[in-house]
Amino acid sequence: MKTSQPFTIYNASAGSGKTFTLVKSFLKKVLQHPQKGYYKHLLAITFTNKAVAEMKQRIISTLVAFSKNPIPASHEDMFLAIQEETELSSEIIMQRAALVLKHLLHHYAQFSVETIDHFNHRLIRTFAHDLKLASNFEISLDIDELLSRAVDNLIEHAGKDENITRILLQFALQKTEEDKSWDIAFDLKKAAKLLTKENETSHLTLLKHKSIE
Repeated sequence: MKTSQPFTIYNASAGSGKTFTLVKSFLKKVLQHPQKGYYKHLLAITFTNKAVAEMKQRIISTLVAFSKNPIPASHEDMFLAIQEETELSSEIIMQRAALVLKHLLHHYAQFSVETIDHFNHRLIRTFAHDLKLASNFEISLDIDELLSRAVDNLIEHAGKDENITRILLQFALQKTEEDKSWDIAFDLKKAAKLLTKENETSHLTLLKHKSIE
């Protein structure tokens, strides 16, 4: 009885051929399946828009190359590797590559190679009602805006939460005694920016398990 691994990890340094390996894995699944639209069942996730563009370009250019006879020299290594690992004949690979390419270009929106941010956004929007979110919600990646809202949210608790009120009041009084502005929002936002700096992680970790008390 054959068993397959639930996932495969490729641990490789920069310039070692990760993109080649990932493109090969994607194309193997697509070309092994007789259904020309099977790519619609696959999802490839990466971190940056640049990586998404590169992956899509490599997949499409490889399908174009595989549709030609003879195979361009620049794609021979990929062709031979897929042929060996799938045990498909060169004729079947070329035939399926042409069909997949034509179908993909006509249904490009269903070619799912995207960033993890875009995927999460799409997922959240799909379940916005279940998550009790407004249907027209927006996602911002502006760190300064996020921190400003977080600080404003904290200050709004003044007068509502006893502990937070006491600490914010003590902070404001301390600033006044030091002949500084009593407005604590600026200092809180400045301190909050430390959360975004990797060099401060070890220091912030020391405070991680401390309660507000």
